[in-house]
Amino acid sequence: MNKNKVLKASAATLLLTMGAVQVAQTYPVTPIKVKATRNTKQTEKVQLINANTQWSYLDNNVDPGTPEDRFAWTKDTYDISGWDKAAGKFGAKNGKLDDVGGGCTPTVLLNQYINGDKNNGDVPAFFFRTEVNIENAEEVTELTANFKYDDAAIIYINGHKVAAYDEPDGGFTSNMEYGGSNDSSPKTVDMKLSKDDLKDVLHNGKNIVSVEIHQGRSSSSDVYFEMSDMQLLYGEEPVIQEDINLTVGSDETSMNLTWYANTDADGMVEVTEYKNLVNGEIPSNCKTIKALTNPSNDAGKRYYQATIKDLKENTKYAYRVINGDIASDIKTFETKDFDGSYNFIFAGDPQIGASGNAKSDAEGWSATLNDAKEKFNPNFLLSAGDQVNTASNESQYDGYLNQEIFSSMPQATSIGNHDSGSTSYNQHFNLPNESADLGDSTAGTDYWYVYNNTLFMDINSNNTSTAEHKAFMEDAIAKNKDVRWKVVVFHHSVYSTASHTTDGDIIQRRNELPPVFDELGIDVVLMGHDHVYTRTHVMKGQEVVTDTTNLKSVTDPDGIVYLTANSASGSKYYDIKTNMDFPFAAKMDQSKKRTISNVEVSDNEFKMSTYLYNDSSWELLDEFSVKKSPQVNSEDVVVSSDETSVKTEITAPAGSIEKDAQFQVQDIKEGTVYDYVKSQYKDKEFNIIDIALVKNNINILPTGDIKIKFDLPAGFDVNHLGVYKLSDTAKNYTLNKLSYTVDGSSIIVTTKDLGSFVLVNEKAATDDGNGTGNTGDTESGNQEGQDVNKPDTGTQTPQLPEVPQLSDNDKKPVNSENTQNVSSKDDVKTGVQMNVIPYAFMMVGALGSAVVLRKNKKESK
Repeated sequence: MNKNKVLKASAATLLLTMGAVQVAQTYPVTPIKVKATRNTKQTEKVQLINANTQWSYLDNNVDPGTPEDRFAWTKDTYDISGWDKAAGKFGAKNGKLDDVGGGCTPTVLLNQYINGDKNNGDVPAFFFRTEVNIENAEEVTELTANFKYDDAAIIYINGHKVAAYDEPDGGFTSNMEYGGSNDSSPKTVDMKLSKDDLKDVLHNGKNIVSVEIHQGRSSSSDVYFEMSDMQLLYGEEPVIQEDINLTVGSDETSMNLTWYANTDADGMVEVTEYKNLVNGEIPSNCKTIKALTNPSNDAGKRYYQATIKDLKENTKYAYRVINGDIASDIKTFETKDFDGSYNFIFAGDPQIGASGNAKSDAEGWSATLNDAKEKFNPNFLLSAGDQVNTASNESQYDGYLNQEIFSSMPQATSIGNHDSGSTSYNQHFNLPNESADLGDSTAGTDYWYVYNNTLFMDINSNNTSTAEHKAFMEDAIAKNKDVRWKVVVFHHSVYSTASHTTDGDIIQRRNELPPVFDELGIDVVLMGHDHVYTRTHVMKGQEVVTDTTNLKSVTDPDGIVYLTANSASGSKYYDIKTNMDFPFAAKMDQSKKRTISNVEVSDNEFKMSTYLYNDSSWELLDEFSVKKSPQVNSEDVVVSSDETSVKTEITAPAGSIEKDAQFQVQDIKEGTVYDYVKSQYKDKEFNIIDIALVKNNINILPTGDIKIKFDLPAGFDVNHLGVYKLSDTAKNYTLNKLSYTVDGSSIIVTTKDLGSFVLVNEKAATDDGNGTGNTGDTESGNQEGQDVNKPDTGTQTPQLPEVPQLSDNDKKPVNSENTQNVSSKDDVKTGVQMNVIPYAFMMVGALGSAVVLRKNKKESK
């Protein structure tokens, strides 16, 4: 989507977008804000209206306008002596003082029905007025107000229309007219008017504030109005940078960034590797990136967006955002592996403001988000959409975004139905590879990104054109042919079990989208919208092809698993429908607890673990994996190492090793293992050759037998040769004798097990005069091709004493990485190239193990 495109809007619509901003003290979560360092004028705030302000109001179905002036009632000269007066929350629910939704309960009963009779229908509009006193009106720089309404609201000051919310296109044609949102709960507005907005509006002394509330239809069940705060700001505010948040880049080598600032100054990002900081400051030779900027829907502020490119893996970076001479605090983020396993957290519908208490929703979201970051250490957050309850409400966006975590961990968001009606979404989130027009709605379009081995395609399901989404996905797949996994993300769940599952638009998507996903070979689909947890069986179209009720995983499924996330903030839940069956559902839950999924991805497994979360307590709700069989070599692979003391050649037949794996061969000349073998063969010659198969820095095992050919070292006699495989069980070493065949001056070992191989010249210590030991054995040598010794039976030769446990220092390998044995179940597979990396260096004593194992870097998660 072109973020610079101009949207046509009426004056009323423009005023609406300018009104949706944050009022101070709204949320306890500390915003990411940096005040100006330059001198500014002293500021002062003065409250004009609070919850105890008295209002005059009219609710008798009488038009307060005059034949000459429909808006006469908003002006100072109008006589309101016949109006009722009260202070509080005005409204009605079915003609009574009752909860109208979202936790809003009126305290002043309005006459909801014409002539007091429900059969006559609702009164179309209600009118409110109050007086406020203003001094030094010419010095006012800003006016803010917080209020709630149902179903439409228009605000006037001294007869001037300054804001409108849910007004029909073109405005109301009369005072007594139906129109509005018809939402189930009142909407919350944080209105902000700038100095320019207030020009010629305010007076010194008495000022008239008027509010017009309309019913959406004659059969509306409720009406509501509550204004809890209106304030004036005098003086110039300091420059404040806020809502700093990272989003995913096109791939792991880039990171997108957005922030807001109440200034017209150009924006810039300074970034450097963290290790390059000088006394905690970013150096002058750092990388600088100019940000794109445009006016935001948050009145008086602009949004700034930039992309940080050419990132290195496993690197910590420091950055700050600049506006003119104002700089933010230094923020940091860390990249992780670019070709190995990774994980992300998947959140459903934070929807800040949905409960009617945006403060509580923001607190719940903050707790879930920060504790999940601490528990799972994810690479990024993926949100299923509905970040906010009201698309244009900037205070709700502040509740979602005012998390320090978003300045260090990227996120990938989806456009929910509650996000779709405003450009605010696209202003807050700088997303990669956005389509120019496919999947378009007011908030944005379809977009894609690649993370390690996975193509994520996020489609804007508010646009119901299946043809557009298919064209977008086909293009994304064509541009990323080598990925291992293909994942689709969108908001409107097609397989859920709560109230939305029978909606007409959901049924349409259910009929149209799954066949396209099947055709494109999608592996997993992640969704939200229905505020309930649902995981499907393996589906092909609408047919269950594999029942997974009693399964924890499926391998190479002929279909797709769909997962619908419940709310991660706890702002709203929907009950599971009890009057219908859901044959597609393998797992469904409505515990009415905050929910989040930790998704772990490797080349061969896509594992989804979903947790219920409450006050730092985690409970596993569901766990399921989609697995893929390893990709293996299609032809024989032969590699050799000439740089080790024992020339080694490895032959891997087709199908015996994973693609893109590498053999690592090295001598062991020092260290704990060397000392142990030497203690067993004090007077005999031996060589230790370590062989590992490594993929994405993780040690793996062959999938079939391989052949290892060792050329015998000088002085070794095949007739007196012992070949052993070192085992390390519970930190106790043993040497297991291996069988082998003779090939001239070489031997061949066939095995699926790798690690340290020990070749021992098993001659007696006595010298035979030729400079070598001799046992006196006169038996003839083994014929070429003859199998020497019997297959390994676990016999230990010679009898070996228990070895002391390794110290922590002994266990520390080269590169200061911890070591661990990784079994085949942890394998990761993909790629196309095989090669050998020879190691000819001497191992230092700190190695502590002859087997060079690269740590599974995702284990710490």
